[in-house]
Amino acid sequence: MKLKSLVTIVAALTVSACSGIPENELNTDFNNSACCSQLNALPTTQLPIPFHQQVIMDGHLPTLSSSLLNQNTQASRQRFPTIAYQISNTTESLSLLIRSYIKDDALFAPSVYVFDKQWQLLGHYNANDFTYHPTSMQGLERIEVSISLMPQRDNAQYVVVSTDSTKLDSTISRIHPEELYSESQQIIGNKQLPLTATLSSVGVIDVTASKSTNNAVLTLLAELGVSSNNEPDTLGSKQVSQPSTQAVETNQKAQWLNIQKDIDQALNNNDIKQAAFIANQAAEQGMPEAKGYLLKQLAE
Repeated sequence: MKLKSLVTIVAALTVSACSGIPENELNTDFNNSACCSQLNALPTTQLPIPFHQQVIMDGHLPTLSSSLLNQNTQASRQRFPTIAYQISNTTESLSLLIRSYIKDDALFAPSVYVFDKQWQLLGHYNANDFTYHPTSMQGLERIEVSISLMPQRDNAQYVVVSTDSTKLDSTISRIHPEELYSESQQIIGNKQLPLTATLSSVGVIDVTASKSTNNAVLTLLAELGVSSNNEPDTLGSKQVSQPSTQAVETNQKAQWLNIQKDIDQALNNNDIKQAAFIANQAAEQGMPEAKGYLLKQLAE
């Protein structure tokens, strides 16, 4: 699909980041975690395609020392929040987009590890491999990295996200919002003081996966928060359950099938705007899963 069409769908759906950055206070106490002394003891989350998850990286997660994750370096023995994902044996290829968001002049210092089935290290991406992006249509202010994997060829089985202990308390340079505005309007703005953010052992990240290697598709999935469920969302699964007769349920299912059919038809005709209009209209009528369905079709 052409990049122009992807940009069109972003504008047409007119929704913000899937859930923003939580306001919860982050837990910096890592001493009460029950896990883990070994890599293979880490609890894992399945990584279906497509997939999107926002994670609060703090003391509520399992903790692991950097020395266990990367035995080839003089890594820290201090324990840090860690989350692990398991790639399906049937996945031929996938692209991962990992974002760490800036909030209150701070952000999580990410370190990403790729392991095989025996937990042997295949690849490592530290905070230096992440690229800064200011707030825009493509997302909130953040650093991000895109990783392409071929599990059938390189035997990748696990992806682990933890803290880059070598970058804690260091800073990254940011772009001031007024500078962004001046650039967009092609005017000369006022000189601004340098703006920075401090890398921390806690913060908020997004993990997004797609079988597409197109970064625009990954951005769509990250921004609109596609469900990790491989099957189409059932009608009303995100609504408060209410008493309903069998006739009403049958009618709702019929409406949902018609919406799916209309979206598919629009995509077959390469009419992205029409597909977005149908999804938006369905969402306004109480079926927000239509947007997720549309994006799943695009991702595949």
